Amino acid sequence: MKSRIFGAAALAFALLSAGIGLGSGILIARLISKPVSDLADAARRIGLGERGARIPARGSREIVELTDAFNKMAGDLERAETLRNNLMA
Repeated sequence: MKSRIFGAAALAFALLSAGIGLGSGILIARLISKPVSDLADAARRIGLGERGARIPARGSREIVELTDAFNKMAGDLERAETLRNNLMA
């Protein structure tokens, strides 16, 4: 009787642990991939000529640094394009 209860409790614990691990893994993957996906989308928009594309800085320190660098680059491109257009006019 005790071994049956212990086995059921061990199985329940294993299933609960697996569920928590899977849920945590999915959450962490989304937290990491969302800012990178936003960055890729903004890069595509700039490639299509939308010079005002910017993205909010969020995520890990490395992602925030990458986002800040991207936004600075986008601003530099926008200013260069404005300067070029003014010189051509």
